[in-house]
Amino acid sequence: AWQSYATSAQLRFVHERVLELLKREQVSKILGDDSSLVVIHIDDQAWIRDDWFPRAAAAGLKVAASKRPYAFFGKRSVANVQSAAPPGVTLRSFDTLIEARSWLVSARC
Repeated sequence: AWQSYATSAQLRFVHERVLELLKREQVSKILGDDSSLVVIHIDDQAWIRDDWFPRAAAAGLKVAASKRPYAFFGKRSVANVQSAAPPGVTLRSFDTLIEARSWLVSARC
């Protein structure tokens, strides 16, 4: 769960740890709480799209659900990132974490 603005280093660190968990635990679904995420810098959006997404898909990521950010630019950032999901990876944001978790549990991989 993001607590506020994430620096590039913080954002990339968290994404690298998620990648390690995908590999180590052999999971295909992730749940995130982006409620307090203010924005994702455009360079970090490109990094997620061009670098992290392909590696995450190769590690087995199939489905991700998240709680939608409150901040306008956070919402726009997440929408931009989600629109760049590679084939075979489904990403969705929800108004509540309960909705996100429920959808994730029922999502087929």
